[in-house]
Amino acid sequence: MRAINQDISKHLNAAAVLIFRQLLAAGYTCYLVGGSLRDVLLGLPLHDYDFTTSAKPEEVERVFQNYRVIETGIKHGTVTVLIDGQTYEITTYRLETVYSDHRHPDSITFASGLEEDLARRDFTVNALAWSPTSGLVDLYDGLADLEKRLIRAVNVPEQRFQEDALRILRALRFAAVLRFDIAPTTAAAIRKMLPDLAYVSTERVTTELDKLFNGAAAVKVLLAYPDLVNYSCPQLNLPPTEKLLPACTSKVLREFRCQHDNRPLIARHLAEMAPYTSAGLRVLRDYFVDKQADPDKVEENWRNYQQEMLTTFAWATFLRTPAANALSAKEIARILCFSNLRRHFLGICLEILTPEKLQTISKAVNVSDVNEQTATYPWGQMLLEYGVETVTVGLLFALTLVVVPDSCLKSWQNYLQTHTCWSLKDLQFNGADLRKNRPELQGAEINKALKQLHAAVLEGLVLNDKEALTAYVLKRL
Repeated sequence: MRAINQDISKHLNAAAVLIFRQLLAAGYTCYLVGGSLRDVLLGLPLHDYDFTTSAKPEEVERVFQNYRVIETGIKHGTVTVLIDGQTYEITTYRLETVYSDHRHPDSITFASGLEEDLARRDFTVNALAWSPTSGLVDLYDGLADLEKRLIRAVNVPEQRFQEDALRILRALRFAAVLRFDIAPTTAAAIRKMLPDLAYVSTERVTTELDKLFNGAAAVKVLLAYPDLVNYSCPQLNLPPTEKLLPACTSKVLREFRCQHDNRPLIARHLAEMAPYTSAGLRVLRDYFVDKQADPDKVEENWRNYQQEMLTTFAWATFLRTPAANALSAKEIARILCFSNLRRHFLGICLEILTPEKLQTISKAVNVSDVNEQTATYPWGQMLLEYGVETVTVGLLFALTLVVVPDSCLKSWQNYLQTHTCWSLKDLQFNGADLRKNRPELQGAEINKALKQLHAAVLEGLVLNDKEALTAYVLKRL
């Protein structure tokens, strides 16, 4: 772990310095607080700034009247100030009343000082505050917990989780992402109160589990809390992780028992496939860029494409159970509030080109007794039936579950390098060409004929060349 960094001021950007200066000059107190301060102390990149202040929302607005102010959180005492294109949340010291729905306070009141505000926060590492005039304020030994890499609830853990059940997921997500342990009393409260996750909206559950799956210590957390996914998604009736382990063929899940491997769960899905993973992703990249309409957003959208695919792999590992299989990928995606892209990937993993189908194909191919690399797979037939994206994504997921050999993806990559006519749009012969040479073909007959041409190219019966294809059409179709 990096040394705790208490020299906060040099890590603030110009806008954060301005916020401190303006509020302090106006006679108010102001502190950097919460996750933003925690990350600075851990030496992590600071993306968001959260401030707490003695100024009321209307007073904050007056102080920053020369800047754009957004009032979306004003009923909770939060004003967002936009400076140089970045948002900064400034929240008045506040107290919270009872949480009747186990998620949101029934009402909030403004607190008299920082101490009351910090007392309502979830974990000690998030209950630190810093001001250029007062320095670091640590009322709950949060700094010591940072040094011990420990997640510990502020005051009584059960009360914190009873107030807001989302804190259960947040604790586990922090443990996974920051590679922290959870204090024994806090861990005991989490296990006792897992059923309260029913109070958390599915959207928030999915968001938190996405982040947890991406955490460096996801493996350790999921093994330590085997009922987590089941309680988080009760509609899917998933078994506990520990029940899933012995029956699941996933090498990733079998290795949950390894407590010291801190690679993210999603990275572990692909780590076993090196060096073939990069080749598979290159295939998808070529396919994706070819489909991408806006060249200015290619890189951003490609990153999102990859992340959605890999996160879906993590989810699909848990969703490959008899209970979940009773639901369609579309139904599961609706329940979990998945994006359309993630629903698309889930359909490939669970329905279209499942690991079981690929395993059957892998077992049926002509495999050399001398060298598995020479195995011949029906790639042309699969390309025609499923398409290049579906075959590649299906192969990547099947490899994460260790149901096909690594050489399978390598063989697919070699096939694509020698057969560049991946789809009808790659065919050097289109509908207009077909109508010109075979005017009697109409409507659906044209599409059928083009598919026959595509199959002929993949089978090596004709070159993907307009002259050769024209001759083939006139003689064979």
